[in-house]
Amino acid sequence: ARRFAEERQESLDFLMSGISTRNRLFYRMFEQIEKVAIISRAPILLNGPTGAGMSFLARRIFELLQAGLQFSGAFVV
Repeated sequence: ARRFAEERQESLDFLMSGISTRNRLFYRMFEQIEKVAIISRAPILLNGPTGAGMSFLARRIFELLQAGLQFSGAFVV
């Protein structure tokens, strides 16, 4: 259980690298994204206004999954 918690924290830290926030809701959103990205094989749709950082987040999710060898393929925006 401890190893699993450490791996989850590493994944979350990777997703949030370059983003500093103290907003608990924002942090919880990243926790949920990390859970879905690791557990599910379904495509993830990110939706939001222009400039919200969706492309940045999409690239991070892609790199996280690729590093975990969960899939291979191209990054599509």
